[in-house]
Amino acid sequence: MVLYRVSINETIISVAYKLRLPVGLIIKWNNLTEEIEEGDVLIIEDLTQKKYLVNAGDTFYSISKALNVSEKYLKETNNTEYLTVNCYLAY
Repeated sequence: MVLYRVSINETIISVAYKLRLPVGLIIKWNNLTEEIEEGDVLIIEDLTQKKYLVNAGDTFYSISKALNVSEKYLKETNNTEYLTVNCYLAY
């Protein structure tokens, strides 16, 4: 686990992009219900489990087939319904 301190003008989206993580994972790990603010400390879990870097053209279907896991598993594990290119998915 890593603690991440939010800087001025950062949003959950900019933090996720910087760390190459799905927004949904950061929200899930921190039980966020509102916007983050400067000085907030976010918990970033260690992705020592397997991770997959999303490429342009990837879909949940294509990734699930390549990794031999279900689409539902990928979506639930990463707390997201959307893919972002150059972000990691845990599996």
